[in-house]
Amino acid sequence: MKWYFCLDAFGANREIGAWAELAVQSARKNTSLHPVCLFDGPADDPLVGRLKALDVEVIISRSRLADIIENAHRTSNYPIHGKGAFLRAEVPRIAAGDEHAFYTDCDVFFFCDPQTSELKPDFFSAGPRQLLSETDLFNSGVLYFNVERFRSVEDEFFAFCQSNLFKFLPGMDEPLFNAFFREKFDPLPAGLNWRPFFGFNRSISVLHFHGPKLEHLAAYLSSGPDADWGPYAKDLTELIASSIHSYYRYIEDIVAAVTPPAYLDVSMQQFLRLYPKFCSTIFELHGEAALSKQIELRELSCTLKKRQRKVADHIFGTSSKSDVVVSQYLFEGGAVTYPHLLIKLFPNAGVGELRKVSYAYKADPNTWHECSLDAIEKRGCDASALAVGGLSLIAQAHEVQLVIPPKAIPNRHDLHAILVECRECADEVATGIYADSQGRFFSVNGATPTKTIRQQ
Repeated sequence: MKWYFCLDAFGANREIGAWAELAVQSARKNTSLHPVCLFDGPADDPLVGRLKALDVEVIISRSRLADIIENAHRTSNYPIHGKGAFLRAEVPRIAAGDEHAFYTDCDVFFFCDPQTSELKPDFFSAGPRQLLSETDLFNSGVLYFNVERFRSVEDEFFAFCQSNLFKFLPGMDEPLFNAFFREKFDPLPAGLNWRPFFGFNRSISVLHFHGPKLEHLAAYLSSGPDADWGPYAKDLTELIASSIHSYYRYIEDIVAAVTPPAYLDVSMQQFLRLYPKFCSTIFELHGEAALSKQIELRELSCTLKKRQRKVADHIFGTSSKSDVVVSQYLFEGGAVTYPHLLIKLFPNAGVGELRKVSYAYKADPNTWHECSLDAIEKRGCDASALAVGGLSLIAQAHEVQLVIPPKAIPNRHDLHAILVECRECADEVATGIYADSQGRFFSVNGATPTKTIRQQ
């Protein structure tokens, strides 16, 4: 299958060009994709040579909005890299004759071949914009086009873009795609456009570094939420804080698998050096003051794991039934002393079980007390008691949320650890998040399964 990505000369020898080289490396190593780059720039650009050396088919192309964007840049300072951004809408024209075309942004990493054979989009399939639960807005960073159908409306779409070019700034192509194709797009399995801030998940095909960039990650680890990123500072801070452990795990995997271009390699190695120091000092810097304020532990983000078999679940698409999996998750360290704990689970095929929640105190860490499941708030699911003990969880959306309030586990400040046992909830890792008295977010721990049981 051909994989299309797009660049212009402005971005070619900046960070986005380095991401494109990294994406191609991952595609060559982990997939059978045939990379095709649509490039708005000179054929002798240095990046073109480097991409061709990686056996990329480079097609010199130009968006039909390019002249308009160049003029808008000269007269009104419209972002010149919009030329590259809007090139994705030219992919169906380039792919004319094919039934479908697969496009991604440059800042992606492939873990395996994207499975698209069951996708039958009307115009295109696209994943959620920023939250897994979003169904009305999509992210344009990965698109699986129905070539003929998209071409049937492309003139109308480009006319719409030209008329509304400035309307959604600083956004460019994505808000225009959403405005024109709202309620006309088909869902893309989230594993084909997984963002690090969704959580750590090795069962995906395509990891997309949409949102926080490496410079933001390093600044957060160095300066915490006080880093100044302009109007997006609050959103970026919350996305990073809720998933910093996931970024760490993914970047570890990337540098172990391929050789990132020098620009990215320096930034990734800096992040990997800063993260352990950040984890070791976060409570020293903020824990005591936050505890005195009884600040809420805002989020503990769990992620999907297929564990060497397909998950029959609407996040990844329909697939075969798997073995029963019972897993225990151990949450320990300073994070568990905060009064509220939120755990996200993704039940297989929308159905899972919460077997038991236990806790132990620092004074006697080997003695476990069982928490009443009735005291736990269940969100996003229908919960009912099982005859064998525990609760059945039938998801109403992508995820089930379990909130453990202070009354469920008393004397939280003396707590040593919390152990959560689940059945048929395919999570691999969890990251603890709390907020200080100013509402600033910090990542404090990761939790992985302590035991996995397969039952035939």
